[in-house]
Amino acid sequence: MSHEVRTPLNAIVGFSQLMTYSSHKPEKIKEYAEAISTSSDNLIEIITNLIEISEITANTLQAIFTDFNVVDLINHLGSKFDQLAKIKKLNFMLDMNIPNKKYFILSDIDKLKKIISYIIDNAIKFTHQGSVIVTCAIEQERLHLTIIDSGIGIDTELQKTIFEPFRQLDTGASRKYGGNGLGLSIVKAYIELLNGTISLKSEIDVGTEVSITIPVNKKDNLTSQKIHFEQKYFINTILIAEDDLNNFKYLRDLLDGLDIKILHAVNGKQAFEMCKTDNKIDLIMMDIEMPIMDGHTATKLIKELRPDLPIIAQTAYALDSEKAKYQDAFDDYITKPIRRKELKEKLQNFIQIEN
Repeated sequence: MSHEVRTPLNAIVGFSQLMTYSSHKPEKIKEYAEAISTSSDNLIEIITNLIEISEITANTLQAIFTDFNVVDLINHLGSKFDQLAKIKKLNFMLDMNIPNKKYFILSDIDKLKKIISYIIDNAIKFTHQGSVIVTCAIEQERLHLTIIDSGIGIDTELQKTIFEPFRQLDTGASRKYGGNGLGLSIVKAYIELLNGTISLKSEIDVGTEVSITIPVNKKDNLTSQKIHFEQKYFINTILIAEDDLNNFKYLRDLLDGLDIKILHAVNGKQAFEMCKTDNKIDLIMMDIEMPIMDGHTATKLIKELRPDLPIIAQTAYALDSEKAKYQDAFDDYITKPIRRKELKEKLQNFIQIEN
C-alpha cells in the first residue's frame, strides 16, 4: 500500500514543483498538468478503496435502491471501455440480451456501476491481445453478466483467495500492472449486499471468465426518478457557500466564461441570510462541512424560504452511506474533487447553459 500511495503522490509533488519553473514551454506545462490530474485520480481511487474496505470490515455497508434504465447504464459503460480496448488494440464486444431499450429496474445504481466497471476494467488491463466479451441478460428478474477475456489468466491456487483483500496475482505482476488488491474484495462485498453471486473460471495464458448474477426488480409503469425542475432557465447568479477560500476560488474559476454572477458565503448562516435578502440567486452550491452553521442545516432553512431554489451539495463524502444522510435536503450532490465536465453536467440538470 505504501508503494501504491506514494507512486501517484510522487508524480503529483514532482510535477507540481516542475510547473513552478518559468522556463518551461506551454506544451510542457500542459504535459505536467495532465500527469498531475491522472496521478490525482489514481490516488483518489486508492483512498476511496481503502475507505470502502474499512466500511465493509466494519459491517456498515448499505444499499441505496433507486429506479434506473439498466440498458442505458450498461451501454454507457460499454462505450467507455470500448475506447480503452481500442487503445490496446483489443476487440471489445457487448452482447445485450435485454428485451427493449428502456428496461427500468430497482437496484443500487452506484454499486452496480462499480461492479461492472471494475470487472471489465480488470479484463482489459490483464489482456494484451485478443478480445474482451461482455454478455448481459435479464431472466426471471435476475441480471446475468458474463465477462470473458483472452488475458494472462489466474493460477488455480490463487483463484481460491483472489476475492480476499490485498490479494494480487503475484509480486511481479502487481508491480507490472499496478493495483492494491482491494477491487475484487469490494466487488464481492457489493454483490453479496445485493444478494447476488460471483464466480470465475480461469486458465493461465488462456483467459478468464467472470460470471455475475444479481436480483433486480423490474419497474413496469415507471415515472423515472423525481424531476425537480421541469422548466429550465438561463442562469444569472450562483451562490457558492464554501469556507475554504482556495476551494471557492477553484469553483469560481471553473465557472469563468459562463457569464454568471458569483456570490460567496463563508458559512451556512451567511448563505441563509443572503437568500433572505437576495431573491435573484438562481442556484446554490453548498458545502456540507462549514463553521457556525453547516450546509445541511442551512439548506433546510433556505428550502423553507424558497422550496424551488436548486441546491447542490458539494461534499467530500464519497461513500453511498454518507451521501444518503443528506438526500432529504439537497436536490443533487457533487463529490470533491470537482471536475469541470462533471460540474457542467450537474448544472444542466437544473438550468440551461449556453455552450
